[in-house]
Amino acid sequence: MRRLTASHRSRHPAVRETEGFWGSARIHGRLWTYLTTNLSSAVYIYSTYDTVILMAAAIGLAGGDDDAGAVAAVLPAAATRVPGTLGSLALNPNGDLDRAEYDIWHILDGAWSKSASYNPDTGLAAATP
Repeated sequence: MRRLTASHRSRHPAVRETEGFWGSARIHGRLWTYLTTNLSSAVYIYSTYDTVILMAAAIGLAGGDDDAGAVAAVLPAAATRVPGTLGSLALNPNGDLDRAEYDIWHILDGAWSKSASYNPDTGLAAATP
């Protein structure tokens, strides 16, 4: 898992994208500090950071308009311009991450069991027992 250092955050393209909307890149440092000290599980820090930065970029791209329709209209374009902390944020036509890999899990006999994996290049594949 890639971690963002203070110098990486200051050079993050989303900082430049949202700088005019938020007025200062310092908000990114504050956001990162808040997330790393207040979330109970580190697994959510990266996706939460990406979500906030992406929404800010979309609002900025919509000219500062926070109307849901205006933001939704530019969200796919904003997603291609803002690199995520863990990978591309580009969206497919369904609005899902275009290059994301997923594991599909279920509960079998009271225990979690991986039933399949999805890879955007190879598609859905059943898990091997």
